[in-house]
Amino acid sequence: MKINFKNILWLSIGIVLGFIVANFKITNFQKPKAITVQPSPSPTIVSVATPYSTPIPVKVPNNYYADAVKKVKELGYDAFGGDKENFNTYHFNVLIGMCSGSADGHCMAAFFFYDGKYIGSDIPDIGASSDIEESWRDDDTITINYFLYKPDDGLCCPTGGAATVRFQWNGTKVINLDPIPSADKRM
Repeated sequence: MKINFKNILWLSIGIVLGFIVANFKITNFQKPKAITVQPSPSPTIVSVATPYSTPIPVKVPNNYYADAVKKVKELGYDAFGGDKENFNTYHFNVLIGMCSGSADGHCMAAFFFYDGKYIGSDIPDIGASSDIEESWRDDDTITINYFLYKPDDGLCCPTGGAATVRFQWNGTKVINLDPIPSADKRM
C-alpha cells in the first residue's frame, strides 16, 4: 500500500485548523462607542475609540480658510498660497496674496491669521515684494522665503538667492524673528 504524504499533510492541517476554530472564543470585544462633538470656536482634535486599534484623531472642520481668503480679497489681493488643511490644524496661519489685477504677478504680500482672524501682514508696505512663498511651519512659527533680486535682474528671474524669515504670533502681534530683506532686494 502506497502512502500519499500530500493527503496526510492536508488531513493534519485540517485537524489542527478544526481544533483551533472549535476552541476559538472572541474575548474583550467592545462595541465602538458613539462620540459627540460640540461646535468649537477653534479646530479641535477628538479621539474615536475602536476595539481594534488605538484612538484615531479626527479633525473638526471650520471655515477659517474661506474667511481668510475673503479677508485677503477685501484687502485687494487674490490669495493663492496657504494650505486649507493648515487652517483646520494650526491656530497661526498665513495666506500669500497677489495684488488683484496685477499684470506681472509681482505685487505680493503675506497675510497672517490667528484662529481665522486677520492679525497683520509681513511688511508695512504691503505689496512691496515680487516673489515670496511659505517655506515651512510648525505650531508656533511660519517661515516665508523672499526671493532676492540683484540690480540687473528682470522680474522673471531673481538671481540673488532667497532669504528665509521666521514669523511668530506673540499673543498681541506678529513678529519677525529674522531681518526682512530691504525693498530694493525684494523687487
